[in-house]
Amino acid sequence: MSKWDQLDSYLKQLGRRVRLSALARGAALVTAAALTTTVALVLITNVFAFSQGSLTNARVALFLALALAVGFGLALPLYALDRRRVAGKAEVAFPQFQQRLVTFAERDPGLREPFMELLAADTLELAAVGPVILRRSTTV
Repeated sequence: MSKWDQLDSYLKQLGRRVRLSALARGAALVTAAALTTTVALVLITNVFAFSQGSLTNARVALFLALALAVGFGLALPLYALDRRRVAGKAEVAFPQFQQRLVTFAERDPGLREPFMELLAADTLELAAVGPVILRRSTTV
């Protein structure tokens, strides 16, 4: 496997980790929104003695709150993640990459430039000594 392919695999693995992190944060946000909205709506419907109208309005409000939480907590962050943003997050976590990952992520995948092979080799050396969260695992 060439250094190019190894670094490409490394970026894909980072992408999976970042997506999993975004998914976990989004799930926590949806759960918190569901809990707080439910408690607030129970208190409000209690004032109206759980009448049919207050229950219907509470259900609609809960549905809208959950839809917004899913949209803003899960869908948008996952949709916004591309190779460039994943590389940018890795660069922020480990500044010693010095924009190498971003440069590699922005390349044209159809072109195999010799410079990119050298960049990939250099970046993989840095990735081996990077933080544990960014290190390549030996088992794929």
